[in-house]
Amino acid sequence: MPSFIENVETMSSLLYPHEKEALLKWNAKLKDRSCTVSEALIYQEACQTLIKTLKERIKKSELEKKLTEKNKQYA
Repeated sequence: MPSFIENVETMSSLLYPHEKEALLKWNAKLKDRSCTVSEALIYQEACQTLIKTLKERIKKSELEKKLTEKNKQYA
């Protein structure tokens, strides 16, 4: 089973550049254990927010693909 850090690295490929930069910066802090517990909790909350955002983006993307396919059928 992939670790949390590996999941973050995979997930980061789906993010906008500024989101990816922030996420990887925090991930590096976690890897070298240079953050406090409160910083880690903030990071965890930010990751949960990003996951929700990604799910919404994926859902929207899938809907757009379906609409495009339907439009092609009727064109």
